[in-house]
Amino acid sequence: MTWRVAWSEALRADLDVAGPELFESAGAAVRRFAEKGEGKAYPVDIDASVWRIFVPGGQVYVRANLTADLLEVLRIVPDAPLPVVAPLLDEPDDEDDD
Repeated sequence: MTWRVAWSEALRADLDVAGPELFESAGAAVRRFAEKGEGKAYPVDIDASVWRIFVPGGQVYVRANLTADLLEVLRIVPDAPLPVVAPLLDEPDDEDDD
């Protein structure tokens, strides 16, 4: 089974946040899934019409229309950045053995 892919107009706002590299990898992952069935799509909602495809650096949300064999790309969401952790500094008069 092959799917047709439709891109939502709301994705223009995601491009500014996610960046072109993530969009390219997301587009390639969706095309591979639609054309060859490669990769995994995980259902997000109860009726399994919205699926999540994980890509390096983010996630792609697609709506599957099973009767029309259509995947509509809804959102491309980058992963949250890792938190910045500052090292604890010793007091100036503290010994180095701790």
